[in-house]
Amino acid sequence: MVVPWPVPVRRTAIDDVGLRGISVGQLRELADYLRRLCKTGALRYTKASRGPLGERIKWTQIAMYEICNEVVKPVIRSLGVADCSWVELVASGPQRPHTFISHSWKEFFRDFMSTVFNLEMERGLTVRHAVWICTFANNQFEVVLGTRLLSSPFFRGFGEAKETALFLDFAADSLSRSWCTFELAVTTDTQQARLRWRLREELAESRGVPAGEVTWADVEQRLMQEHEKLTTDVFDGQKPLLLCTPVPCMHIFRKSLPTRSSQALQAKAVNKT
Repeated sequence: MVVPWPVPVRRTAIDDVGLRGISVGQLRELADYLRRLCKTGALRYTKASRGPLGERIKWTQIAMYEICNEVVKPVIRSLGVADCSWVELVASGPQRPHTFISHSWKEFFRDFMSTVFNLEMERGLTVRHAVWICTFANNQFEVVLGTRLLSSPFFRGFGEAKETALFLDFAADSLSRSWCTFELAVTTDTQQARLRWRLREELAESRGVPAGEVTWADVEQRLMQEHEKLTTDVFDGQKPLLLCTPVPCMHIFRKSLPTRSSQALQAKAVNKT
C-alpha cells in the first residue's frame, strides 16, 4: 500500500501503552491519508471488514473497524516493521495523552473527526496535544488486555490523561459498549466502590477464580480484616468527564471538584463575611 512517508520507516518502541497518545497533528495527517485512499478507490472491503466484499469503502462510511483491518495492520506489515501500534509507527517517542477518548468503533470516522475538531475548539488543544485512542494505542496484532481490569491498556491510558471525553455518535452506540461503560465507571467511580472492586479482584486472583465468583460479603469481610478507612467523598478524582458530539455541542459533566481543604477555606471565608 502506498504511504505518504519516506521508506523505510523506523518503529519507535513505547513500552508503556498509557503513553501512546496520538497527537492532534498526527490524527489529522491520518484523516487526510484515509480520505485520499477512499476518494481514489484504493480501499475496498475484504473478509476482515463488515461491508460488501470487493466494494469501495467510502469516506462517509469508513469506521474504526475498516481503519484497523484495512489500513493500520496492512500498512504496518507492508512497511516491514515489527508488529506494533500505529502510534509507535508515527511518533518519535512517548506521547502523554491530554484527553482519553472513549468511543465506539462503529462511528463513522468523518463524524469522529468532527467531534475531535469540536474538542480542540472547546478545550484549546493544539496540534501538539495528544489524545488516547485505543485503535492507535494498542498493538492490533496482539492486544494484551491483562488479567485484571485495572491492568488493562484502557486503564493505563486513563491514568495518564487529564480528562475523559465520551464521544457520543449519532446512534449513541458508545453507550452500549462494555469498554465505554468501564471507562465511564473509572472516571466517575467513588473511592469506596473502587476499593471494593480492587479487593474483589485481589481475592479472585488469590483464589484462582473469576472475579464474578467472589461475593461482596467476602469483600466486606476482607475490608473488616484489614481495617480499611473509607472516605465519604463522592468523587476522589479531579478529572473532568466531557460529553462530545459531532455537532458543536459539549457538556462538562464534572469539573475539578473542590477538595475538603478548599471547601473548609471557602467556609471560613463565608463565616468572615
